[in-house]
Parts: sequence; C-alpha cells; structure tokens
Amino acid sequence: MSNRGLKTPRRKNLSKQAVELNWGLFLRRGLALASFGMGLLGLLSFLPRPSVSASEPVDVENPFSSAFTVTNGNIFPLSDIRLGVAPVRMPVNGGWLVNDEVVESSLGFFFSSKWEHHTLRMDEQYAVTPSDIFKLAGPFEGSDLAIVVRYKFWFFPISQSKAFRFQAHRQTNGRYYWYPTPLR
Repeated sequence: MSNRGLKTPRRKNLSKQAVELNWGLFLRRGLALASFGMGLLGLLSFLPRPSVSASEPVDVENPFSSAFTVTNGNIFPLSDIRLGVAPVRMPVNGGWLVNDEVVESSLGFFFSSKWEHHTLRMDEQYAVTPSDIFKLAGPFEGSDLAIVVRYKFWFFPISQSKAFRFQAHRQTNGRYYWYPTPLR
C-alpha cells in the first residue's frame, strides 16, 4: 500500500479576458430574466377587472332602490355575466339575517332572471337594484350586502366570481347611503 495523498487539481489562472466574458454572460442572463419578469407583469394587465359602484337611492325611504353599477375595466369582454345580491347582515321579520360565509364562498346569492347572460365590453356598464328582489317592509334599520359578479373571461370558459361588499350608513340628514367595505 502506498501512502500517496489525493491529488487536487491545480487552480488555473484565468486571464482577464475570460473574467470579462463571464461578466458579460451574467449581464445578458440578468437582462433576459428581467425582460421575462416584465413580460409576465404585462400579462397581468389582461386579467379580468370587474368593478361595482353604488349610486344614491332613488327613493330616499328605501336604500334598496340604489343602483349598483358593474363595469368592465379591461379591454377584453366579460361574457355570460350573472349578477346577484348576497345578504351579509340584513333585517328580516324583526330579526337579523347574518351570514358571513356567503361573501367568502360567493356561492349563495339572490338574483333576478333579467340580471343573467350579459356581455360587457371595454368600459361598458350594467346596473341592478336590490329592490327588484328585496321589498322593504317597515322602516329601514341598516344592512350589509355583497354584489356578486359571476362571469366568463374571453378565453377561459370556466365561470369565475368576485364579490363586492357594501354597508348602509346613516348620515346626518337621516338618509342611508351605501359605502364599499372589505370582504372581511
């Protein structure tokens, strides 16, 4: 048996030119990666962007007469739109209907048949009023509801949905107005 040590490879002295070439390769790869990332961010601008806004009530005694307007904020159309109202906290028969689960899952909501099967092109709008579904019996005591927008994107045939929550707040003039609030 010989007592020889392991041979280690000798470190090569790299020339200055070889070091500069590696820096150039690093720079090219970095620019390619940055360009790819910017391209992905640019693609995000093509994702669907429906939005909902509330107007003042037409009947000052009935806040459910407010129009909730859905707008397509994208250059591509949203098809097969179905709008609905999901009660989160609503007065019913002297008590309160409280249901936070509806907003999160956006599965259960009330809708009218005339709120279905619409197509919104760029910047087009469609308005609905909850008074088409909910009839106010007695004085209004406040409410919390979500407008649910279910749609299909132009190249993706599966329905997607998005909920927008609104709460009725009493103002100093005694009237109720709808204000957007976060889902949670």
